Amino acid sequence: MSSIIHDLVKLPRQLYWVQERHLLEFLLLLDGRKSVVRIPVCNTDEWKNLKSMCEVHHLRIIGSAKKTVIDFVNALGEEYVSWVDLDDPRDGGQVAYIAHNELQASKAECAERNGDPFSLGKLLGYPDCCVRAYSRMANDGIWLERLLPSPGSGPLPWEANKLAYALYDASLFPDYFPCSLDCPGTTELARQAAISLGRHGLGEVAQRHARLMQAPVAVFPDRVVGLEPEYALTNSLHDLAALAERPTIRLNPDYWVHTAAAKNKPYILTFT
Repeated sequence: MSSIIHDLVKLPRQLYWVQERHLLEFLLLLDGRKSVVRIPVCNTDEWKNLKSMCEVHHLRIIGSAKKTVIDFVNALGEEYVSWVDLDDPRDGGQVAYIAHNELQASKAECAERNGDPFSLGKLLGYPDCCVRAYSRMANDGIWLERLLPSPGSGPLPWEANKLAYALYDASLFPDYFPCSLDCPGTTELARQAAISLGRHGLGEVAQRHARLMQAPVAVFPDRVVGLEPEYALTNSLHDLAALAERPTIRLNPDYWVHTAAAKNKPYILTFT
């Protein structure tokens, strides 16, 4: 394992908001598949750690001209933020933009500051279709409900399974909202990320995330439940006791559009 990979693997222990799936962002940057990595930073100590790592490995880092503060928390426990001045008394953190050259990092900071999601999405390597769908997916915090397909859909490509992020913190594509659970651009990006993980000696990470992303899920009127791979073939969804200990995410009761589920007819989504 190279020295930069060794340092990247330590980041989830050093930065509050960074998870294992964020390693993909850096690997895609190192392999030339994206131009900029965007990382939220909580405090001065985190900024110093991240900046030091970038300097050691000849990466350029730019901090946001403003900081983020929490606006609201959705049903999944995700925090949604707004931008305020750095001297605002509320607790918040900056965003770091990391690239191979300072110009690219500065372009990303400028694009986000000016509210230009298309330029920012291109620099971050997100599919154009997902950037176009961003406002529909993200603004009110109910992206999960909007992604759920109707009963009878599938099987879906596991590589674009954003539900696995909500259930298990598992993902092989960067931290964005795919436009759908069968988005071709997201599917291809996840495949590239798996290749990058293997190339850098992290194939086990790719396998672990892929296994969770391939697991079926049960959709109920009020929740989504992660299933064991064999469950869909051997059990009834009405055996609720068997599902009690499975990973579960609650749905927003104010947003439910699938008629079959609204009539209390649960269904299973499968991924291949």
